[in-house]
Amino acid sequence: RDLAAVRIGRLDDVLERVRALTRGGATQLALRLIDQLQPAVTQAEAWMRWEKERYALYRAQRDWAQLAGRATGLPAGLPPEFVHWAKTEAARAHLSASDAEGARRVLRDLLWREPGSRDERAEWRQLVIRSYLIEDNVGDAHTALQQYRADFQVNGPAWRQLEATILVRAGRPKEAYA
Repeated sequence: RDLAAVRIGRLDDVLERVRALTRGGATQLALRLIDQLQPAVTQAEAWMRWEKERYALYRAQRDWAQLAGRATGLPAGLPPEFVHWAKTEAARAHLSASDAEGARRVLRDLLWREPGSRDERAEWRQLVIRSYLIEDNVGDAHTALQQYRADFQVNGPAWRQLEATILVRAGRPKEAYA
């Protein structure tokens, strides 16, 4: 047991070095360290910490394809919270790469197959709306926004602004003003 604690402590030290390399701009070296030293998935907690660092590296490098692809082959048996987080990150990566359909593919999987929390489901639906805007599909964005508002009872300033933006882009400025 003590030996395992020492090993985990050493892994945490190496992970801190990975973070330092990332902050210093040596992202390729940091990624190589992760590739070589990431714990086995059988050590789920440690593996997930390292995997989150890997995702952060991909974000820092703006490597949206690697980030999105990583979430498609997640090992079985991971906690649902981690799976939801990883797939949400993949959807964001698709959106960052202007791949609206790729984002919706991931989000459909989440919305139809995963029993996410209310907050997670709300976030996934928001990302769907944003995917339509990336394609300049204002009609579907507006429909999705109205459904979102009805389902989640939102009426805050940020969502009123988003709805107004969609209405303006749809050529309906009077409705946007109202």
